[in-house]
Formats: sequence, C-alpha cells, structure tokens
Amino acid sequence: MHDCTTLAEELQRLRSQHEAARLKLEIKRLQHAAGQPLLEIDSFREAADTASDRHEIEEARAESIRFSEGATMLAAASAKLIQELANEDEVLRLTSQQARELRMGLDGGGVSLFEVQAKEREVAETKARIAQLQSDLSRSQAEAQQNRRLQVETAQKIAALEVRLRRDVEEKQKTVLTAPVAGVVATISSLRPGRYLAANDVAATILPGDVPLMAEIWIPNTSMRRVKTLLPVRMKMKAYPYQQFGMLPGTLVSVDPDASENGAYRAWVEPARLTLEGAHGPERMGPGLALTAELVVDRRSVLDVILDPVRRLRRGYSISD
Repeated sequence: MHDCTTLAEELQRLRSQHEAARLKLEIKRLQHAAGQPLLEIDSFREAADTASDRHEIEEARAESIRFSEGATMLAAASAKLIQELANEDEVLRLTSQQARELRMGLDGGGVSLFEVQAKEREVAETKARIAQLQSDLSRSQAEAQQNRRLQVETAQKIAALEVRLRRDVEEKQKTVLTAPVAGVVATISSLRPGRYLAANDVAATILPGDVPLMAEIWIPNTSMRRVKTLLPVRMKMKAYPYQQFGMLPGTLVSVDPDASENGAYRAWVEPARLTLEGAHGPERMGPGLALTAELVVDRRSVLDVILDPVRRLRRGYSISD
C-alpha cells in the first residue's frame, strides 16, 4: 500500500510539472500585434510629477480668474470714480463762482459774512472730496494695473506648466513597452509585478511572425573538432520527456565564429518540424522552451563498430619481411 501511494504521488507530481510546463508554453505563445503593450513599468516618479503639474496648473488658472475678475471690478470702480470726479469738478466750479459773487456782495453790504463763510466751507469740502476721489482713483488704477500684470505672469506660468506637463506625460508613456513588430513573445523579464528593471536590462524578446523558429544551442569547445553546418541534430525537449514524445529532429545551420567567455560556441538549429507526437495527439512547440541537443557527427553500421578494434590494431602494427 505504501508503494502504491508513493507511485501515485510521483505520478501526480509529474503531471503537475507537465501542466506547469504547458501553461508556461501557452503564456509564451501569446501573439502580439505591432504597437500592442507588452508590459508597463511602474512610473511612480513620472506619475507624481504629472499629478503635481496638473495641480499647479489648476491653481494657476484659478489665480488667473481671480486676477481677471479683480481687474474687471477695479476698472469698473475707476470708471465710476472718474464720473464722480467730473461731477465734483462741476460742483467745485459752481460753488467757487458763488463764493466769489457772495464775497463781492459782502463788500457792497448786500450779503452777510455768515453766508460767505458757509459757501467758502462748501468749496473747501468739495475740494476735499475731489482730493479723496483722486486718491481712490490712483489706488484703483494701480491695483488694476497690478492685476493685469499678475494675470499676464500667470498666463506665462500656465504655458510653462503645460509644456512641463506634456513632457512628463511623454515620459510616463515611455514606461509602457509596446511590441515594435507583430510576433510572438519569446521571453519576458518577469510576469510578476514588483520586480525592478535596471537600465539596459532586456525587458522582453519578441519573435517577428515572419521569422522561422530556430533553436539556440551551445557547443563545448572540446566538441568543436567535428562540428560543421548541415549536421543532423536530435533535440530533447525538457517539457516533453523524450521517452514519451520522442526527439525533435533538426539541422545545424550556423555556428558563431567566436566563443563565449567560458569557451562555448553558440549555434543555431532549424527544426525539421514543430510538433511532437504524444498520447493525446501532436503537441506544437513554441518559443521559450528549454532543450538539450545531440549532434550526429557520424553514422556507422554495426559491422563497422565490430571491426573498428581490428582496424585500429592493424594501423598500430606492421609485419616486416
């Protein structure tokens, strides 16, 4: 019973791994059209700058409205003061003329001194009102001019903020990575949010739809002696055990001329087909799958294998006369 339970658990584990591998394959098979977003980087700084710009623009527009309304009110007040000044000037002209006439009548004895002094007080009061109106008009005109100046400065500030906002919006839009061409997503840096992406990091790899699928393999330096292009290749897919699905045939099409830092050479294999036969029918291969490859450098018959030691022995010894 214990052995049966262990076997069932092992089968379940293998089945789960297989399903996980299929899920991973399905994720990486996602088709993307040109311009479609691939992933978005959290642009908290750009978003904060954009929000700050919009807030400042709203405040500046509110100030501009207040300055405009203030200038309009002050202009109306100044017009009213100018009208009042004109009226008071007319009153001053009339009262001053009356005061002069009363002073002339006082000299002739026809007018009392009280009447003359009363009219002269009226003239003085009119002059005081005119002086106050002139002071109010000057202050109103100065404030109106200041409001107009502040309105112009605010308009310039709004224009500068809108330029900065457009720049911040453009910067924020750059954090959305879009597919440059239509194709299949081969690799992506992370499917989980929260991962940091440094400068020059590869965020995603997309294979154009019109490019054939190739397998990338690395050949050890010690195995390069007999490697050449057009060699047949047998590939074992890690997500598809070869005991159940067999091997994927292919052809070695190219080998990089230079080795990597660890001495291995990168090579490219063109699969003969993109499907493996499984228990439930054909399984189509896609980008992103891990594999191991076997290069077929020589084909020998069973007889050649049997006779090979004899041939080596003949090459090693010679019979002299």
